[in-house]
Amino acid sequence: MKKEATKPQKLRSIYTLTNDFPVWPFDVTTFCQYLLSVLTPLLPLPIKLEEY
Repeated sequence: MKKEATKPQKLRSIYTLTNDFPVWPFDVTTFCQYLLSVLTPLLPLPIKLEEY
């Protein structure tokens, strides 16, 4: 009897845990942070090319 009572509790805890997972392999915040970190070092390049 006790085994049956804990199964819904376990399922509920798994649901609440997985409900916070992003649907895609990445979320928008992580993607924006990645783009910012990749593009920031390249920002001086167009300015330098403009001088030529």
